[in-house]
Amino acid sequence: QALRIDPLLVGAWSELSDLRAAQGDLAGSAEALDQALALCPDDPELVAERGHLAERMGQQAAADERFERALQLNPNLVD
Repeated sequence: QALRIDPLLVGAWSELSDLRAAQGDLAGSAEALDQALALCPDDPELVAERGHLAERMGQQAAADERFERALQLNPNLVD
């Protein structure tokens, strides 16, 4: 509902991603997380979260790229 009010709410996209992943909808989760990343492409936590999701989807090369990018954005990121 928050996204209907303000589609620019990054946290709402992230929460929707988590909800969809918990329901087993990894593709839907990735779609929601990609929306969050479109709004905040340099957020290291979002980038790392997308890497974990890619890993769960069997996309290891994409996951590795996301993890490297997250560490470039924040070398102290522990995930």
